[in-house]
Amino acid sequence: MGVKRTKQHKRFANTYIQTFGFRYPFQVLLCGDTIQAALKHRSDLRDDLYSIFQGTVNLLTTGCVVRELVSQGDEAEGALISAKRFERRRCPHKTAVSGVACIREIIGESNPHHYAVAMENRKGRDKLRLIPGVPLLHFNRSMLVIEPMGQSTLDKIKEIELNKTAVSTKEIQALEALVPEVKEERERAQIQVHKKRKRAKGPNPLSCKKKKTKQAPENSTAASQDASQKKKRPRKSKAQRRAQVETASS
Repeated sequence: MGVKRTKQHKRFANTYIQTFGFRYPFQVLLCGDTIQAALKHRSDLRDDLYSIFQGTVNLLTTGCVVRELVSQGDEAEGALISAKRFERRRCPHKTAVSGVACIREIIGESNPHHYAVAMENRKGRDKLRLIPGVPLLHFNRSMLVIEPMGQSTLDKIKEIELNKTAVSTKEIQALEALVPEVKEERERAQIQVHKKRKRAKGPNPLSCKKKKTKQAPENSTAASQDASQKKKRPRKSKAQRRAQVETASS
């Protein structure tokens, strides 16, 4: 196995351990078609899964998987012998269903028991990919590979990381108990938010037209100047007035 692929497998294993609570040994549910593919490609499932998860694994099947292999007759005789050697996970089905449907029901909606699933059925893997935190494996040609994380798993990882950084309600309550001012400040902020009202906004200054100033016509200004000149009386000097008085007296 190449160095690049080994690093990728180690990164996947660490993500499932740290984010979704997986632990060693990894519990791997095997579908009947994967057991048959392993015999066909002469693959040792335990060794391959050990190299993928970088640690010990437990190989599991279900009663429905075993009954499905029995129903296939001589074609699945070797896979049936191998399946009987693995630990059998109890399933709730009294009437046997297909191995894909049985494993899908055991995984549930959130994979609470932290199972990895090895399955060759493409439709079955597509359904399991919608559940966050389910490692999926299958044979690619003659090599057992782990699929890249689905979008639901990536979204769940982001959600968990955000919750780690966010302040929880318990932490807020503990802080308020230690520092009463924090509680008062938070209540004051809530009151201010409730009291805030929407006010009518003024007109957009860019959309308003400016008022045009009226310019006085030139003729009116000239007429006003003439009228002001006519109203002014000429003033006589003191010598002229004295001469007028002397002539009047003589």
